[in-house]
Amino acid sequence: MLRRWPVLLPVLLWCVAASAGEPANPTGALSDWLSIPGFTIEAAVGTGVKDSGELEGQATRFPENVGAVFCRVDGIGLEDPQTVTVVWFREGDERSRAKLMLTKAKPRASAMMQIPAAQAGSWRVEVQNDSGQALALVPFVVGKPSATDEAPRKPAPPHP
Repeated sequence: MLRRWPVLLPVLLWCVAASAGEPANPTGALSDWLSIPGFTIEAAVGTGVKDSGELEGQATRFPENVGAVFCRVDGIGLEDPQTVTVVWFREGDERSRAKLMLTKAKPRASAMMQIPAAQAGSWRVEVQNDSGQALALVPFVVGKPSATDEAPRKPAPPHP
């Protein structure tokens, strides 16, 4: 029986892919989970974006009166166009989202978030694919970190 596994395994995988009702992937791969993207997404935050697309004032801490924070997204090694979503979070709560299109010819794009002084605290930006999977994550602070980030963690009590 063990000698038959090298022959049976590809047949079994084909049956599982065929039972899904649609081709698993237009390139002919058995399943999407076997596909590994050939590109990388990088992100950074700053205080502005030049006409050339370069980020100005790149940092992870900004003054309380920063006004606006920009997220520049770079697609490295893109062959096909990719739509990504820039999602802005303050202390874990989603505040805004923006879709960006990245292509081989234009692999860089940016999104902006107005942050009034009253919204100072701990923020993060996630760059997500169409499935909501995080491709890049950039934490940053406006003014002082949120109280939850500043509080020292107490050790867990010993188990009885």
